[in-house]
Amino acid sequence: MATAPFFSLPHSIKHLSDSGALSSVPPHYACRDPDAPSDVDPTLEGQIPTIDLSVLTEGDPARRSEMVRQLGLACEEWGFFVVVNHGVPETVREAMFAAAQGFFDLEEEEKAEHSGKHVMDPIRYGTSFNTKVEDVGYWRDYLKMVVHPAFHSPAKPLGFGEVLGQYAACTRVVGMELLRGIWESLELDEGYMNNALGLDACFQVCTVNLYPPCPQPELATGLPPHSDHGLLTLLRQNGVDGLQVKHGSKWVHVKPPPNSFLVNTGDHMEIVTNGRYKSVLHRAVINGRSTRMSIATVVAPSPDTVVEPVAQLVSSERPAMYRGVRYREYLEHQQGNKLWEKSALDLLRFHCLVINSNKRTNSGCVLSILLQVATLFADHSIVQNIQSFVLVYNSNNQSIHLYILICSMTEQNSKSFTVPSHSHRSSIYFITTFATLLVLVLLQIQVLTSSVSTCSLSWPFFDRALHRDESSIHTELGRARSMLRDSVTFLPLKDLRFAKEPMSGHTWFMSSMNDTFEGDETRHLYFPSEASKGRLLCLSAPDTSDGTKNSYALAWPEALPHDATLFPGLTFVSDTYYDYGNLWHGTSAILPFVSWHQRKECAVPDRWVLFHWGEPRTSMGAWVHNLTRAAIGEVRIEDLRGHGGAGPACFEKAAVFRHNEGAMKKQRRREVYDMMRCRARASCGVARAIMDPKAIRMTLLLRLGSRSFKNESTVIRIFETECAKVDGCVVKVAWGNNMTFCDQVKLMSETDILVSPHGCQLTNLFLMDKNSSVMEFYPKGWQELAGVGQYIYRWMANWAGMQHKGSWRDPHGEECPHTDKLACFLFYKDAQIGHDEIHFAEWAAKVLGEVKEMKSSSGSRHTDVAGSSNPCPCDR
Repeated sequence: MATAPFFSLPHSIKHLSDSGALSSVPPHYACRDPDAPSDVDPTLEGQIPTIDLSVLTEGDPARRSEMVRQLGLACEEWGFFVVVNHGVPETVREAMFAAAQGFFDLEEEEKAEHSGKHVMDPIRYGTSFNTKVEDVGYWRDYLKMVVHPAFHSPAKPLGFGEVLGQYAACTRVVGMELLRGIWESLELDEGYMNNALGLDACFQVCTVNLYPPCPQPELATGLPPHSDHGLLTLLRQNGVDGLQVKHGSKWVHVKPPPNSFLVNTGDHMEIVTNGRYKSVLHRAVINGRSTRMSIATVVAPSPDTVVEPVAQLVSSERPAMYRGVRYREYLEHQQGNKLWEKSALDLLRFHCLVINSNKRTNSGCVLSILLQVATLFADHSIVQNIQSFVLVYNSNNQSIHLYILICSMTEQNSKSFTVPSHSHRSSIYFITTFATLLVLVLLQIQVLTSSVSTCSLSWPFFDRALHRDESSIHTELGRARSMLRDSVTFLPLKDLRFAKEPMSGHTWFMSSMNDTFEGDETRHLYFPSEASKGRLLCLSAPDTSDGTKNSYALAWPEALPHDATLFPGLTFVSDTYYDYGNLWHGTSAILPFVSWHQRKECAVPDRWVLFHWGEPRTSMGAWVHNLTRAAIGEVRIEDLRGHGGAGPACFEKAAVFRHNEGAMKKQRRREVYDMMRCRARASCGVARAIMDPKAIRMTLLLRLGSRSFKNESTVIRIFETECAKVDGCVVKVAWGNNMTFCDQVKLMSETDILVSPHGCQLTNLFLMDKNSSVMEFYPKGWQELAGVGQYIYRWMANWAGMQHKGSWRDPHGEECPHTDKLACFLFYKDAQIGHDEIHFAEWAAKVLGEVKEMKSSSGSRHTDVAGSSNPCPCDR
């Protein structure tokens, strides 16, 4: 018979503590041995890493690079760090604590309205961790709220939702900035990681923990040792300490500096980095004097994302250590069971034995291999749950290399997350199969190392085939070709099964095809290739408004589909989730083609085929078209609806990009931006001007309409005034809407500091000389509603070798009159930007001073631009 909990809701820990009737801990909460020796090491307190977020977001390249390195070390060695200078206003943080205290001060009946029935309820109030499955209780009340991608908040106390919304938006920005640095520390492309993990629709949950005073804190605990789900957890506490983290074999009591956030890596960070950055064990201890409150914000992949080790961190030396799991399923399992250490993550671990013989295989080597395998097999729980094994050998002159990889999951693992379990009979079957394969390999090795000079074989079947009538052979070949042609299967270009995560994995465009990775390039598809078994790409795309009605197939050149038209030469095929008109989105779509063009001996396509969501497009925006023509060559866009044939279009050679520039390494990206800058200047006849090397050229590139400055003339005056204080400084003012492509290229080649509101015109920034500076401005509401896309120009500046000097976000402006988040985003997107004269002047002076110092120290700038003695890559 199950034992009932000591109490049931609405009686919370706060209720018990406030009653004043407790002089000792109820037995249900006594879970610690008061006489156990301390496992806390006070000498480690001062060694906890500290990360200065302002250096990551606004520091010069050298300081930022060092901070990225420190962030990587903190994740690798600790899984925990303190974040200072994070930019979250103190008023927002304190308001959140006040609102949370107001919730816990409500009547028990009011709070109990949110005592969720399911662990995935968007608002959940409770006590302990999961009272339905726990043997003991934890001295803790909590309120959990999902705040992204959908926002949920209790209605009481009044104003709670508004405060929570501000706090959630601010901490989400901090989390995204930290993730950006983490991906960089691993040399992973942030755009690719954002797409792979669905971070535009990231899952964010805020948990307020309340730990009231306990009459016997040495017997009870706030939370036991555990790791968190998600990628990162940002924690803020009310000045009362109680967090302890495990470092090595010792626990460390955390005493954070004022106005800081405590950050720990989560289980999904460990999975996606293939164990490089491990989630940290931590626990909450309590005291008998003061109430401790903490607010933990988890930033995680989108709920339907399958999280698995990223391909770039998996190798033969470090095979995948975890199997993939849908984030939602992981969360349900962890929250629905007892909380203890890494019990949920352990269910996903592979236990792998790698045997690699790099010497001549002989009987001694074979005996060693068999002994290692036998050691693995001695653990029945591993053998019973073997998931896979790989046995590979190759010969090279006198040496034979034998490589064996055996992967298993724990017995518990095999019964969770829908992994099939195995019987004793299957274990015996596995051992027998493995032993048989090993014997066969050894026999083959013996044959390879023998001195066999000749081999005479007689095959009657081939003898008969060689003497068949030639006409009958042609007949059968024709019949085979007809069968191959009839077997060509067309699939929808846009696969709606992936509509929730259209840019993840293989994307929803040609979803059945596996991408090809080539070093630091973007993932792509190429036809014909070994991966396509020599088959060509064929497309049928008559529908311009529904990609599911368009289709693709692979066909052998000798057996193209009926009525197909074969297009000779090379075809570039692009699918973008966005469009080819916007400067940023268009550049992002063509950039991987520019890179491929350069790497493939400057191959120029005979045609382009453009898609958006699997729907054909027949044009690019003028700016994007001109950039593409300058970087690659003439742009001829094929309209598949009128190619002259009723059937599908097949392509002799086709390169397909569907991820934009995602997964391209930073250094490679910089090389491509350098090439596009050089070729754009060459195409527009922009020569290197002879000028004062200490001159400072500031350009205000302005907008009309949405995201323009409300008082444009005042903003211009502020920057002109500050520029006039610096010798050699000149200001230009321009509006991108009335400039040609070459006008913009020339303007940027004459710019050291670009001052501009957030918008597509900022894409021009890569056309400046490297190490130039960017100052960006946003309207009110953008930070809270725009998602990670609001950082694209900060990323682009970093990729292109520029210095992003930070952003100003208008704190004023008209409030959104709508309740719908999308409607409010559109409202703020079309809003104008105000100004802060004092801040703008101080900021302009600071940036001007930095640029002046840089120019003075370098004497003159060196840039590889058109007009210098260095030709552009792929000069024609």
